[in-house]
Amino acid sequence: MTTKSGKKSRHFYGWNVVVASFLTEFTYAEGHASTLGLFFRPFQAEFGWSRSALAAVQTISRWVEALVYPAIGPLVDRHGPEY
Repeated sequence: MTTKSGKKSRHFYGWNVVVASFLTEFTYAEGHASTLGLFFRPFQAEFGWSRSALAAVQTISRWVEALVYPAIGPLVDRHGPEY
């Protein structure tokens, strides 16, 4: 990308994509995680699980997603988002 003066811009457009992807995932993750709180009391009553155990499930889920996404990305690029 060049400016009007002919100098090459130092801004890399790919970072816009990275930031937009991060914000999209952050928005999704926050909405998804906040619904777990609705089920804390029913899960505690039904299964006798502690709040710590329920929160640990959510934490483990987020870590697994973070570890798997780098492997899933190239597969989606290669085969497309639909099967």
